[in-house]
Amino acid sequence: IKQPFFWAISRSQDATLTTIYRTKRGFELDGQYRYVLGERSRGELSGRYLHDWESGNESPDRGDVRWLHNQILSPTWTFKADARYQSDTRLYRDFVDSSVTDRTQRVLDSNVFLTQDTSRYMLLGLLASTEDLTGTGESRLSRLPEVRFLWFPARLFSLPLTAEADTSAVFFERSQLDNAGRLDLHPLVHLPVAPFPWLAST
Repeated sequence: IKQPFFWAISRSQDATLTTIYRTKRGFELDGQYRYVLGERSRGELSGRYLHDWESGNESPDRGDVRWLHNQILSPTWTFKADARYQSDTRLYRDFVDSSVTDRTQRVLDSNVFLTQDTSRYMLLGLLASTEDLTGTGESRLSRLPEVRFLWFPARLFSLPLTAEADTSAVFFERSQLDNAGRLDLHPLVHLPVAPFPWLAST
């Protein structure tokens, strides 16, 4: 038995609550909340909770949460989020009414971005987590955080040289393995050479 309830909260937000009863698995509550904060900001928060009567040795309290958000903070700054949490790896595979996409997903990705993009450079801040849903054990790789700086090709002072750079710093958090950090520095300097009108080299 499934009964949804739709609530038009205002012109810029709404919610849908759905109660579900399964004769063999028990009760479930699904929720979806959509919002628009402005012309350049909107998002969606959804989740489900169920008390599973046939959870076996696992906890009967199961569920997931997902947050989608997209916001332009300024002409150069952008914030995006696609964050997900799932109580266990078999949550969607145990229910036939789950979508094919959810039942066959191999990993659970969560990403939160903050970027600044200009004509000269791009700055990226990232929080990311990837969880393996194929194995029986917990396997997770997280980048908490990752910072990347791209300096687009530009003339170096008044010299006939072109310079660019790609620099990143990241801290990896890994289940069942040691955590690790990495710093990459990749500066490039080019000297364009055009010995003939029909030939260009660097």
